[in-house]
Amino acid sequence: MKLLLHPFSGISGDMLMGALLHLFEDANKFIRELEKTGILKHVHFDVEHCEVHAVEAVNIRISLKNTAPEVKTFAELRRVLEASNATRSVKKKALEMAEALARTEAEVHGTDLENVTFHELGGWDTVVDLMGISLLLELLKVEEVLSFPVNLGGGVIHTAHGTYHVPPPAVEKLLNDFPVFMDGSFEKTTPTGAAFIRCFAKPVHDGFVFIPRKVGYGMGKRRGEGMNALRAWLISTPCEGRGEIYRIETDIDDMTGEDLQPLIPALLEKGALDATMHSILMKKGRPAIRITVIAKKEKLDTLINHLLCHTTTAGVRYWLVTRAQAEREIRKITTPYGPVRFKIYTRPGGCTTVKPEMEDIEKIAS
Repeated sequence: MKLLLHPFSGISGDMLMGALLHLFEDANKFIRELEKTGILKHVHFDVEHCEVHAVEAVNIRISLKNTAPEVKTFAELRRVLEASNATRSVKKKALEMAEALARTEAEVHGTDLENVTFHELGGWDTVVDLMGISLLLELLKVEEVLSFPVNLGGGVIHTAHGTYHVPPPAVEKLLNDFPVFMDGSFEKTTPTGAAFIRCFAKPVHDGFVFIPRKVGYGMGKRRGEGMNALRAWLISTPCEGRGEIYRIETDIDDMTGEDLQPLIPALLEKGALDATMHSILMKKGRPAIRITVIAKKEKLDTLINHLLCHTTTAGVRYWLVTRAQAEREIRKITTPYGPVRFKIYTRPGGCTTVKPEMEDIEKIAS
């Protein structure tokens, strides 16, 4: 599943967790799963469904219990995350964001990673944000994250290190090379939100075409300046496989069919996406075979070398092409005769095509 973020009013940890939870819908199940990790024993965690400009949103409220130990350094933050009962994949995502935060703070303040102390950031609210976001990504089965440009806000903020104009240095560094804009009178993107974008999101721009499947809103804490919320969609795209690939061609007029026969299986084994042969008529009226190979860039040299070594060609042509594919899913279905894989194609407009895998049909028919 693809997640698309629209941070028109910025992004923070609690806004993101709220938007993801709105998409997931089952707050009780989420809280139960979060409790299993062991991180809620030191905080009060509340989920509130509310309205922002007449649009339903989820507001996450986290407050500290008196028994909570201090979590202010990166070493303490990492220790708490590693000691949790979360799954390995959830821990990995949470730790990746925590390390991105710490490395950025270390660069900004000229200190070692292990000596980083979080001031405005840190504490159990950050622990819960990182773990909750990572858990929801897994519950929603998110495989890819996309984001429109991020609103940083405006104005100034007061920190332990002094007064800064928005964005503060940590957010600025975390969002290097990512499209951003500034609109508003207060800080709209926090380090935790910026760390998520840095670690997981790919940028998209106006004009990006997608098919929304579900929408969720996570509420921000500030009021009074427009709709302070993060919008998130679960989406598919009309052409999931759109991307750049290479086409390789060569023409052969002096090899027999017997000599050419092993070529296609060998090219596919070496990583070709597809390989075909068809008859052509060359200059001087000579019949010949054109070999066409489709490949990703990383396989280009391997496949060209194979053609040069295992055919009589003196050279090959190759060029960059763009392809578009329908969204595809392979689903295994148990039939009275045995399991059969089905290819399910979702085409622009939402229509679907279902086709059984011929190898499975042949197997159960034999």
